[in-house]
Amino acid sequence: MLGEAERPNSIGGFFPLELSPGPKPAVSLFDLWVSNTRSHLCFHNARSAVHFLLEELAVKSVWLPAYICSEMSQAVAADGREVKYFPLSYDLTPVIGFMQQHFRVGDAVVGVDYFGRAPGQAFIEFVRFRRDVLWVEDRAQAIRSGSVPWGDYVVYSPRKVAGVPDGGILVGVSRDLPSFTPQLHSDLSFVRPALNRFENPNGDWHAVYREVEEAMSVSLLGMSRLSLTILEHLDALRIQEMRRTNFTYLKRQLGEYYLFKDREDSDFVPFGFPMRHADAGSFCEALRKRRIYIPRHWTRLPSPADQFSSEHQLAAELMTLPCDQRYSLADMAYMVDAIREHFKTS
Repeated sequence: MLGEAERPNSIGGFFPLELSPGPKPAVSLFDLWVSNTRSHLCFHNARSAVHFLLEELAVKSVWLPAYICSEMSQAVAADGREVKYFPLSYDLTPVIGFMQQHFRVGDAVVGVDYFGRAPGQAFIEFVRFRRDVLWVEDRAQAIRSGSVPWGDYVVYSPRKVAGVPDGGILVGVSRDLPSFTPQLHSDLSFVRPALNRFENPNGDWHAVYREVEEAMSVSLLGMSRLSLTILEHLDALRIQEMRRTNFTYLKRQLGEYYLFKDREDSDFVPFGFPMRHADAGSFCEALRKRRIYIPRHWTRLPSPADQFSSEHQLAAELMTLPCDQRYSLADMAYMVDAIREHFKTS
């Protein structure tokens, strides 16, 4: 077991700047997302991309999964748009029976590839059947989902999976995108968290991050040139390999706690290792003392709790162990040891 003195940096939390020296890789992260697509647009964040799309297409009614972040709900509800929610099964698969009964011609639906995985073949077949609905595939947590895109449009959130300060990439899959000329940035304060953590890995960067996150909103700002440059130099193949290697180790060591243990793994790139704990708050606080920062997605849902009790229960218990390209197997071993120690003493 690694001691504290052997831990040069903390584990988890948002990404610092992820600089990759040298020439462009054969396949960059940006290439992976936009190559061989009809068109793409780059926004300051993912919620702005979705808001722009719905506004340009004059969508009046939008369905969201009951398990979703409040920021996305607020973004799609702007301009008086009606927002409704659909239920999910225990493994975050959309309940198709509900969709068959309630979705109407002309509705828009935002579906999420949770923790990097596509929702499953039954859902994808339903999407293919319901061509009278506009489908938006939220890949904020996905680098590669293990499935061809099922949405008419796909949105990526680079800062959730790589060391860039901003970005929301909207991709036209089966339909072309409206024209768009992004606004340039005059305020560069959004760069502070990633730069702060890059300069001082173990400093007090979380407070700056929360300040900037809470100030971020829907806008017509484009993605920064800094983020685009970094994404064009990040090696997509290396990132995928490192994430899968770390995830495989965590699944081998902590597989009994894995959220999707009843589903076969597809050829997806993991966002993290999702697991449930009845007292997730205390669990995360205990590991924070070991400089292991475990995110929770999401503790406060916008969907009505009385109608979607299981999704709200999941939100209270779900945590995501980091297993991304920042970390080695030694880091994973340190985290596993800390988790096992916590279980023994709690």
